[in-house]
Amino acid sequence: MNEGRTRPRGTIHNPRRRLTSGVSLVLLVLGLAAVSAQAAPGAVSRESGGLGVTSWTFGSRVLHEGMEGADVRVLNGIVSSKPYGGEVGVGKVFESPTATAVKEFQRRKAIGANGVVNEETAAALTRSMPLAGATWYGPGFYGNETACGRLLRTGTIGVAHRTLPCGTKVTFSYHGRYLVVPVIDRGPFAKGYDWDLTGAAARKLGFTTSDRVRYAVAG
Repeated sequence: MNEGRTRPRGTIHNPRRRLTSGVSLVLLVLGLAAVSAQAAPGAVSRESGGLGVTSWTFGSRVLHEGMEGADVRVLNGIVSSKPYGGEVGVGKVFESPTATAVKEFQRRKAIGANGVVNEETAAALTRSMPLAGATWYGPGFYGNETACGRLLRTGTIGVAHRTLPCGTKVTFSYHGRYLVVPVIDRGPFAKGYDWDLTGAAARKLGFTTSDRVRYAVAG
């Protein structure tokens, strides 16, 4: 946590019930099978927010044009930071500009330039992200307005930076976790650090102390 910040603050047998339960079980199994069929082979998925929304960790499934998801957003966040990624938007859809940027990245890294992001390309993209010191803040500041006009709450996802314009999208990678967040505040105030994550952003990254993270700033 950034301590250098100076701002505040008895049962009845019922055959019909047994039949209904059996039908429900069959429907549940069929539903699970349908969900499994949609997941890419070998993909690592997880339930997000208890809402049944499936997301994939970046690099756990092969990505190609036309796909969408949280991992595609991470991909867009990384390639948009490249000199040749200016046409890429940081959204959840794998569109043509993303494929073009991926092909250029692959060409420069001597990887098969097909615009498809497999495990090899995903790993190379992550390694291409620079490292910088980061810390986090929150307790003592919740309820305050950030320098970008946001009300800081316990669930606010964002990052502070000294000079980047408010709203700039930044993609972070930390020990296999990825997160795309907007710049919402100014900081950090601790010397030797470039980024100051909100408490909620830090939790999503599994970030519990000051450390070095990989980052990509959308162009």
